[in-house]
Amino acid sequence: APAYDYEQGVMRAEDIDKKEENSANEVQTPQALFTSRPKVEELVSFWVNLSPAPYLGENLTLAKVSSQIGVSQRLLSDYLNNTLNLNFNAWINTLRIGEVKKILVNEKQASLLDVAVRTGFADQSAMSKVFKKITGESPTEFQVRNGE
Repeated sequence: APAYDYEQGVMRAEDIDKKEENSANEVQTPQALFTSRPKVEELVSFWVNLSPAPYLGENLTLAKVSSQIGVSQRLLSDYLNNTLNLNFNAWINTLRIGEVKKILVNEKQASLLDVAVRTGFADQSAMSKVFKKITGESPTEFQVRNGE
């Protein structure tokens, strides 16, 4: 049986003891992190902070991302909905818009089409629509307000 019961969200003490005995002298790899620290929040944070940013990829789905993170789709969905108050698509779009903002501030000459492509949006229009929904202003208004 796994040391972490995702349905109950708890680790069994005897499994923790065994795991600590077996891994006391091992170097912690990302895979070891997944097995030794199985909190969904930590796994999601680890994934978000990977380089290059995995959330900028195309065709992301709940199934693909949950597999990359190493949790069930249900567990990821529950975490996003109940902890972050976002559905999967809103979460990915929020992460992407954060990246859009960084690019707009740091690369004043970048075209909006280039920014859209680099941040995983289908096109400039899709990016602008999501940007406005999340921030309340257009990318151009954001650029002007930030010294463009």
